[in-house]
Amino acid sequence: MPSEILTQEYVKQLFTYNPDTGDLIWNKRPLAKRVGKIAGTKQKIIKGGKYYIYLKINGNKHLSHRIIWLHQYGNYPINDIDHIDGNGCNNRLSNLRDVSALTNAQNASKRSDNTSGVIGVRFTNNRWYATINVDNTRHHLGSFVKFSDAVNARKNAEVLYNFYGKD
Repeated sequence: MPSEILTQEYVKQLFTYNPDTGDLIWNKRPLAKRVGKIAGTKQKIIKGGKYYIYLKINGNKHLSHRIIWLHQYGNYPINDIDHIDGNGCNNRLSNLRDVSALTNAQNASKRSDNTSGVIGVRFTNNRWYATINVDNTRHHLGSFVKFSDAVNARKNAEVLYNFYGKD
Protein backbone atom coordinates (compact mmCIF):
# COMPACT_ATOMS: atom_id res chain seq x y z
CA MET A 1 0.00 0.00 0.00
CA PRO A 2 1.62 3.33 -1.05
CA SER A 3 2.23 5.96 1.64
CA GLU A 4 -0.13 8.44 -0.07
CA ILE A 5 -3.15 6.32 0.87
CA LEU A 6 -2.34 5.14 4.37
CA THR A 7 -5.57 4.69 6.28
CA GLN A 8 -6.32 4.27 9.94
CA GLU A 9 -7.44 0.71 9.24
CA TYR A 10 -4.15 -0.20 7.54
CA VAL A 11 -2.03 1.51 10.22
CA LYS A 12 -3.97 -0.36 12.94
CA GLN A 13 -3.22 -3.61 11.13
CA LEU A 14 0.49 -2.76 11.24
CA PHE A 15 0.76 -1.31 14.76
CA THR A 16 -0.56 -1.31 18.28
CA TYR A 17 -0.18 2.03 20.06
CA ASN A 18 0.94 2.02 23.70
CA PRO A 19 -0.51 5.18 25.29
CA ASP A 20 1.65 4.78 28.42
CA THR A 21 4.92 4.95 26.49
CA GLY A 22 3.91 6.65 23.24
CA ASP A 23 5.40 3.75 21.25
CA LEU A 24 4.06 2.03 18.17
CA ILE A 25 4.52 -1.76 18.35
CA TRP A 26 4.67 -3.88 15.18
CA ASN A 27 1.67 -6.22 14.81
CA LYS A 28 2.84 -7.67 11.54
CA ARG A 29 5.87 -7.14 9.40
CA PRO A 30 7.47 -8.88 6.45
CA LEU A 31 10.25 -9.93 8.83
CA ALA A 32 8.49 -11.90 11.57
CA LYS A 33 11.31 -11.10 14.03
CA ARG A 34 10.01 -7.51 14.24
CA VAL A 35 6.53 -8.44 15.50
CA GLY A 36 6.12 -7.20 19.08
CA LYS A 37 9.08 -4.80 18.78
CA ILE A 38 8.95 -1.01 19.02
CA ALA A 39 8.70 0.53 15.55
CA GLY A 40 11.01 3.27 14.38
CA THR A 41 14.40 4.75 15.07
CA LYS A 42 15.47 7.95 16.75
CA GLN A 43 17.03 10.37 14.26
CA LYS A 44 18.34 13.90 14.60
CA ILE A 45 16.89 16.68 12.52
CA ILE A 46 19.69 19.00 11.40
CA LYS A 47 17.58 22.15 11.78
CA GLY A 48 17.36 22.84 15.49
CA GLY A 49 19.18 19.68 16.48
CA LYS A 50 16.01 17.92 17.68
CA TYR A 51 15.43 14.19 17.66
CA TYR A 52 12.28 12.52 16.34
CA ILE A 53 11.20 8.91 15.82
CA TYR A 54 11.02 7.82 12.19
CA LEU A 55 9.67 4.57 10.81
CA LYS A 56 9.30 2.96 7.42
CA ILE A 57 6.04 1.69 6.02
CA ASN A 58 6.27 -0.02 2.65
CA GLY A 59 9.69 1.54 2.07
CA ASN A 60 8.51 5.09 2.78
CA LYS A 61 9.84 7.09 5.73
CA HIS A 62 7.28 8.61 8.14
CA LEU A 63 7.42 10.60 11.35
CA SER A 64 6.07 8.35 14.09
CA HIS A 65 3.99 11.10 15.73
CA ARG A 66 2.07 11.67 12.48
CA ILE A 67 1.34 7.95 12.13
CA ILE A 68 0.22 7.88 15.79
CA TRP A 69 -2.17 10.75 15.05
CA LEU A 70 -3.62 8.82 12.11
CA HIS A 71 -3.78 5.64 14.21
CA GLN A 72 -5.67 7.33 17.03
CA TYR A 73 -7.84 9.92 15.25
CA GLY A 74 -8.40 8.43 11.79
CA ASN A 75 -6.88 11.31 9.87
CA TYR A 76 -3.56 13.04 9.40
CA PRO A 77 -3.07 16.23 11.42
CA ILE A 78 -4.23 19.33 9.57
CA ASN A 79 -1.23 21.39 10.66
CA ASP A 80 1.99 20.68 12.54
CA ILE A 81 2.23 18.28 15.45
CA ASP A 82 3.63 20.11 18.45
CA HIS A 83 5.36 18.13 21.18
CA ILE A 84 4.19 20.21 24.12
CA ASP A 85 7.17 19.33 26.33
CA GLY A 86 9.63 19.99 23.49
CA ASN A 87 10.79 16.35 23.41
CA GLY A 88 10.29 15.12 19.84
CA CYS A 89 10.55 11.51 21.02
CA ASN A 90 7.75 11.77 23.60
CA ASN A 91 4.83 10.57 21.49
CA ARG A 92 2.24 10.16 24.22
CA LEU A 93 -1.09 11.58 23.02
CA SER A 94 -1.20 13.94 25.99
CA ASN A 95 2.02 15.50 24.65
CA LEU A 96 0.85 15.91 21.04
CA ARG A 97 -1.35 18.63 19.60
CA ASP A 98 -2.28 19.71 16.08
CA VAL A 99 -1.29 23.40 15.84
CA SER A 100 -0.35 26.02 13.28
CA ALA A 101 3.30 26.44 12.33
CA LEU A 102 3.29 29.74 14.24
CA THR A 103 2.06 28.16 17.46
CA ASN A 104 4.54 25.33 17.04
CA ALA A 105 7.38 27.85 16.59
CA GLN A 106 6.25 29.74 19.68
CA ASN A 107 6.74 26.55 21.68
CA ALA A 108 10.29 26.14 20.34
CA SER A 109 13.17 25.33 22.63
CA LYS A 110 16.31 27.38 22.92
CA ARG A 111 18.56 26.95 19.88
CA SER A 112 21.70 24.89 20.33
CA ASP A 113 23.86 27.89 19.34
CA ASN A 114 22.24 30.18 21.92
CA THR A 115 24.91 31.41 24.34
CA SER A 116 22.79 33.74 26.50
CA GLY A 117 20.59 30.92 27.78
CA VAL A 118 17.42 32.85 26.90
CA ILE A 119 15.47 32.54 23.66
CA GLY A 120 15.55 35.84 21.73
CA VAL A 121 18.38 37.40 23.73
CA ARG A 122 21.89 37.84 22.34
CA PHE A 123 25.04 39.80 23.19
CA THR A 124 26.65 41.87 20.42
CA ASN A 125 28.88 44.96 20.45
CA ASN A 126 28.85 45.17 24.26
CA ARG A 127 25.03 45.34 24.38
CA TRP A 128 22.26 42.84 25.07
CA TYR A 129 19.61 42.69 22.33
CA ALA A 130 16.13 41.26 22.71
CA THR A 131 13.97 40.17 19.76
CA ILE A 132 10.85 38.13 19.15
CA ASN A 133 9.41 36.64 15.94
CA VAL A 134 5.67 37.07 15.46
CA ASP A 135 3.83 36.12 12.25
CA ASN A 136 7.17 35.69 10.43
CA THR A 137 8.26 39.20 11.43
CA ARG A 138 11.18 39.84 13.76
CA HIS A 139 10.43 42.55 16.32
CA HIS A 140 13.38 44.37 17.89
CA LEU A 141 12.55 44.83 21.58
CA GLY A 142 15.56 46.99 22.42
CA SER A 143 19.23 46.99 23.23
CA PHE A 144 20.31 46.99 26.84
CA VAL A 145 23.39 47.40 28.97
CA LYS A 146 22.06 44.92 31.53
CA PHE A 147 21.29 41.31 30.66
CA SER A 148 18.32 41.31 33.04
CA ASP A 149 16.69 44.20 31.15
CA ALA A 150 16.93 42.29 27.85
CA VAL A 151 15.49 39.17 29.49
CA ASN A 152 12.61 41.18 30.98
CA ALA A 153 11.85 42.74 27.57
CA ARG A 154 11.73 39.30 25.98
CA LYS A 155 9.57 37.78 28.75
CA ASN A 156 7.12 40.72 28.57
CA ALA A 157 6.83 40.26 24.79
CA GLU A 158 6.16 36.52 25.27
CA VAL A 159 3.24 37.37 27.55
CA LEU A 160 1.98 40.02 25.12
CA TYR A 161 2.05 37.58 22.18
CA ASN A 162 0.80 34.52 24.12
CA PHE A 163 3.95 32.46 23.61
CA TYR A 164 4.41 29.10 25.27
CA GLY A 165 8.14 29.73 25.74
CA LYS A 166 10.33 27.33 27.67
CA ASP A 167 11.58 28.29 31.10
